[in-house]
Amino acid sequence: RRGEMLIAFRGTQTLADVVTDAHCDMQRGPSTWPVHAGFNNTFTSMRDEVMQFLRGKNPSAIHLVGHSLGGAIATLMADHLSELGAGSVKLYTFGCPRVGTAGFARHLTGKLGVDNINRVFHDSDVVPMVPLFPFLHLPVEGDTCKLPWGGLVSGDAHRMPNYMNSV
Repeated sequence: RRGEMLIAFRGTQTLADVVTDAHCDMQRGPSTWPVHAGFNNTFTSMRDEVMQFLRGKNPSAIHLVGHSLGGAIATLMADHLSELGAGSVKLYTFGCPRVGTAGFARHLTGKLGVDNINRVFHDSDVVPMVPLFPFLHLPVEGDTCKLPWGGLVSGDAHRMPNYMNSV
């Protein structure tokens, strides 16, 4: 993996993160498609710092990883980097909520390619079930990794240590 880079984004941990999660108005994302406003505001607040970190590095591949809110931020960073024409962008999300509209999901799936989007979720995790219409997961076609947890809805199904154990 010489010449490649991994950037990880953490999930919801603070009350401010919860407010971000709940702010589900729409804004224009990096590629101008409508996305979740709270996720986009958080992405925008850290975008310049990440771009400064990447300046002058020119990696052959950038692996973006995130759990929960971190998955949403990783998704928006993938959108941003793909708009800039960065090298090969690969996205890995665990328990990620829906980030943008169907147009956004189709656009980013097309830009990254289905083989570069790895979505993992527990079947009982409520976070990937929200927000509802008109938001949609990506990839819009292709495989996802649905892990069994049991039961209808479980808060434990969303915890990252449980994702690590399931994988």
